[in-house]
Amino acid sequence: MSISDTWTYLYSNNPKIQAFAVSEDSKIIWQTDNWNLVGDIETIVETCAIGGPSVTISGVAYKTIHSTEDSYYASSDDKGHFLMVRVEKQTNSWLLAWTLPDSIPDLTLIDLKYACKKMA
Repeated sequence: MSISDTWTYLYSNNPKIQAFAVSEDSKIIWQTDNWNLVGDIETIVETCAIGGPSVTISGVAYKTIHSTEDSYYASSDDKGHFLMVRVEKQTNSWLLAWTLPDSIPDLTLIDLKYACKKMA
């Protein structure tokens, strides 16, 4: 499945996902038009790797809620949730998503993990 098709699939199944990106080796290789992570991606990946207490994306601070070597979830109460899932365990490719504040992040993580399997 192409990245564009993955985004279409994710949004059609979970419209609370409002922005989406794909990174590879700490570089953004694809992102929706409404999101720019190019300047933040190195910090994002580093924060995920060390399980830092928070990450700042586009000037918004998100508090880390969940962090493993294969997934990350952070929340800013009124600004939404930031989530990322590793595409494959042996790669440094990630799917990244931003969801609305009233979304259910655990369900979005499941959606992202399923999308990873479709991309692999």
